[in-house]
Amino acid sequence: MRLRRVSEHIWQVHLWRLTSVNTWLVAGEDGLTVVDTGFAFMARDVLRAAQRIGAGPVVRVLLTHGHPDHAGGVPFLARELGVPVLAHRRELPYLTGERRYPRVVAFMQPNYPGLVTPLPETAGGSLRRLGDLTPWEAAGHTPGHVVYFHERDRVLLAGDLFKVRAGKLQQLGHLYSVDKHEATRSERVLRELRPVRVETSHGGGVDDPPLGF
Repeated sequence: MRLRRVSEHIWQVHLWRLTSVNTWLVAGEDGLTVVDTGFAFMARDVLRAAQRIGAGPVVRVLLTHGHPDHAGGVPFLARELGVPVLAHRRELPYLTGERRYPRVVAFMQPNYPGLVTPLPETAGGSLRRLGDLTPWEAAGHTPGHVVYFHERDRVLLAGDLFKVRAGKLQQLGHLYSVDKHEATRSERVLRELRPVRVETSHGGGVDDPPLGF
């Protein structure tokens, strides 16, 4: 596990065992938010990272989506922390085991009934801000994929909306996406939000990202 501070309030937690993935810790006035958990066998490292930075207790766990490299640690963290775990309502049938993600092997499919609750929405259906993070719908990779924008730091936690390769922001590619065309349309958030940094789950982050491809 490698811990790297990427902005005033955000730390990237780089995890690697067999494969690699990034998760994030976000410090706020109400405590610490964990964004994504990594695989189940990585979750203990996420907890250690949260304890190491000393930015207060963890108050919530947010998921960009429910694929096993992003949500595999949900059972461990839910048990150890006793805090809400939240994802978009369209991800819940997959996280509870009612539906299966395409092209994810059976033993890696989530099955977490009762552990994940939906991100709060306004009466008009917009996602509500949680702490200092605003969720934005960015579906296509999965039906309920979201990204999280930290408005004060102007950092976008993009999950699997993009990847970084050779220091450049790139389209993820859509081997595991349920709707590659919708995933491409979701890239519009760059133009809407104009972040100064984009953090991705695979490959790291980039400063001053391009606003389109």
